[in-house]
Amino acid sequence: MLNNRKKFVIIIECTFKAAFNLDDLNFELDNIVFNFKFEREEFHLSFQIYTDINSYEELSKGDSSCMSNIRGWINRVLPYINNKVYELKYLDGHILIDTFSMLDIRKIEIRRNRAEKGIVIEKPFSIPSFPPTKALAKENDNIFIRDYIDSMTCYYKYNLDECIRKIITSLENYYSLNKIKGENSKINKKGTFLAKTEELLSNKDNFILPENILKIAYNNIWILYKIRNKIVHDHYRLDYDDRWVCSRGINTLYNVFNNKINKEEMSRYIMTLNMQFGLLDSVLSNNEFLNNYSMEFTTDEIKKISLKFKLNVSDLNLR
Repeated sequence: MLNNRKKFVIIIECTFKAAFNLDDLNFELDNIVFNFKFEREEFHLSFQIYTDINSYEELSKGDSSCMSNIRGWINRVLPYINNKVYELKYLDGHILIDTFSMLDIRKIEIRRNRAEKGIVIEKPFSIPSFPPTKALAKENDNIFIRDYIDSMTCYYKYNLDECIRKIITSLENYYSLNKIKGENSKINKKGTFLAKTEELLSNKDNFILPENILKIAYNNIWILYKIRNKIVHDHYRLDYDDRWVCSRGINTLYNVFNNKINKEEMSRYIMTLNMQFGLLDSVLSNNEFLNNYSMEFTTDEIKKISLKFKLNVSDLNLR
C-alpha cells in the first residue's frame, strides 16, 4: 500500500556552545543544505528535511528512533565542519578554536517554519556518570588506564591525532607496568615497541581470547603505531572522516588489556570502561559508521591507510 501522507519541510537547528567566532559556513551534503553560523556567542547548525506529519510528531516528542536519525545527520556533517574549523585555527592563529562534537550541543529545536517557535530539546546529549565504572575507578587508577580513557575522550571530541597518540602511549605504559621488555621477539628488533607487543600477544596463556583475535590485535597495533609515527615525525594528519581508525584502536586496546595478567578488579574496571565506550558510541555516533564496528581492518581499509600514510603493509602477515 502506497504511503500518500503529505510531505513537508521541517527545520532542525542545533545550538553549540563556543568560546570563539567563525565566519558562516554554507554547504550541501547528501542533497541536504547545511548552514552553520555564529550568533550571540553561540553556533547554530540548521538544515531542512522533508517529512510527514507522523514523523514530525515523533521528532517533536524526542522519539528515540527519530533522534537516531538526527544524530546521523549531525554526525555526517561534523567531520566537514571540524576540517574547516581546524583549517581556520592554524591559518588564523586562533588558539581558542577547537573542534565540535555531539556533547557540545546545548539544545535542538525542531519547527515547521522559521516564524514558528517549535519544539526545544534541552541538553539532548547530557551524559551521567556510569555507576559500574565509578565504583571501581579510584582503586584501579593507573597511568595506562588514564591514557586509555583519554583516547576515548579524544575520539568523542574529534581530536583524532591525539587519540592515536594516546592509544600508543597507553600501550607503552602498560608494557612498562608489566615489565614487558620485548627481548624474545622473532620478527621485530629486540626492545622496540613492536617487539614488546609481539612478546605480550605471543604468550597465549595470558589471554582467554582465541589466537586469531590476538593476531588481529597485533596487526591493528602495527598499523596504529606506524600511523602514530607518521603523525609525530612526518607531519601527517588524520582527516575527520577517518574517525573509524580511532574506533578500531580503542577496541583493540580492550582486547589487549582483557587478559589474565591484570588483577581481577582491574580487569572488571577495564571491562566497564569498554562497556561505557560502546554504550556512548551507540548514542553519540549512531549511523556514522553503519556496519563499520568490527575490530579488524578490512583489506580495502588497509589499502586506503597504506596509501594515505605511505605504509609498507607486507610485514602484517609475518606474525
